[in-house]
Amino acid sequence: EPIVPKFELLKATASGRLLGFDAYKKGINYLAVTYANTPEGQQAQKMVNEMLPKLENAEFANDSISDHFKVVFQFDRTKTDKIETFKTTLDEVLENVRYYKLKSSVDIYDTNTTFVVVHGLRNAQVAKTFDQILLDKDVKKIKEPYFAVSSANYQILQIHKNLETYLNLNNQ
Repeated sequence: EPIVPKFELLKATASGRLLGFDAYKKGINYLAVTYANTPEGQQAQKMVNEMLPKLENAEFANDSISDHFKVVFQFDRTKTDKIETFKTTLDEVLENVRYYKLKSSVDIYDTNTTFVVVHGLRNAQVAKTFDQILLDKDVKKIKEPYFAVSSANYQILQIHKNLETYLNLNNQ
């Protein structure tokens, strides 16, 4: 069936987003070998040759050379009400922040964890002391623990699903 390779590509992409690089690599390799004569198989082979080697590096970059940072709040994925309530509160608080144009998003990390992420910080120190840029009335509303990460390292976290390594590396 012509639709099967399309579903395999979708499956590889979805499992990579949820389970990480190794699952993605396995799915793309399977597609490239099994459906080599289809456009999706040829696309997968091109990805194996060109894209996978670029994504393979799981080493974290030095945060001091970055100028884009995120503040990440970590939640149990099953607590959807708590996540939505927190994001709503966070969005209200971010509107009151002066000197920075910040926005938030909800990102799925893995099958057990969801992140609420603040984007728009350009300084590591400001990201690490995020609660200090909030107004006094807003500090009390944001009680969840957080960690700061550069955008480059956040991308590595999402690709390789190595959060514990990052947190241990930075003693956060």
